[in-house]
Amino acid sequence: MSKPSDHMTLARFKTIMDSYGGEIKRWPQEEQKAALALLQTSEEARTLCKEAAVLDGLLDLAQPLRATAELKLEIMNSVLSSPWERLAQELWPFGPLWRPAVAMVFSAILGLAAGGIYPAAPPQHSAETVDSAWNDYKEAEMLAFGPDYVLKPTQ
Repeated sequence: MSKPSDHMTLARFKTIMDSYGGEIKRWPQEEQKAALALLQTSEEARTLCKEAAVLDGLLDLAQPLRATAELKLEIMNSVLSSPWERLAQELWPFGPLWRPAVAMVFSAILGLAAGGIYPAAPPQHSAETVDSAWNDYKEAEMLAFGPDYVLKPTQ
């Protein structure tokens, strides 16, 4: 049993030729063998290949046009209608200004909401909880810096 890519139809040949051009070397490798086999047996495939080669030659002769600064300015002026939009584009070329503004407002609202949830004054702790926290701090300090470096609490 042969692979599906071993036999190529004329329609498939034309589709790939429209995509990759008349030079078979530019085609995907898995399609090249079947295309060469079709070229040996089909006169219509050879005719399509010759027509594509003419078009490829014309496309190879074409040089890309470079846009001048005046053309770029004219295009930008036609897209941006008001002077304020042009100024905004020059100052902030990353897109619409409303997006970062909305992000900042949303952040401020979240900050105010978080500040309203927590109490203004820290809770009062008993001497026992302060001593426990200090012992936890000393243990973490010993793990971080070793037994030779121990801070003494200042009174």
